[in-house]
Amino acid sequence: MILRLSKCLSVAAMGLFLLLVAGTVYFGQSRIQAAWPATGRLYAALGLAEPPVGAPRFEVRVDPLERGEENGMSVVVVRGEIVNRSARAVDVPPLRASLRGPDGAELDAWTFAAEAARLEPGAVAPFTTRLERPLAGATGIAVDVVR
Repeated sequence: MILRLSKCLSVAAMGLFLLLVAGTVYFGQSRIQAAWPATGRLYAALGLAEPPVGAPRFEVRVDPLERGEENGMSVVVVRGEIVNRSARAVDVPPLRASLRGPDGAELDAWTFAAEAARLEPGAVAPFTTRLERPLAGATGIAVDVVR
């Protein structure tokens, strides 16, 4: 009887230990990969690959700049989408739009939010933002993730 109880406790302790190790490996992935980059291959083999340290987790796709008029004011409308390129669900950071001149110089900038607050792996969230009274020399747009 004592031997059986001892064996059950040993199995339970081993199960708890393995659960703790698995949780640490899964939830501590970013820190583990930052400290030991070679673990990236192991995570990839497990289907949990994260982008390399410093690589973007998001891809931002932007449609061509739209110009228009609303309530008698000139406006530019920026549409696009943000894609989660990581292997896990992540919060969507604020986005920063910047109007560019013909030489690529930034003329004006503002921050805004995508339509989703959180994205699953590979998921896409659309965004739309407007700027009233844009500078006349603006010919392009860039949208980036605010870090």
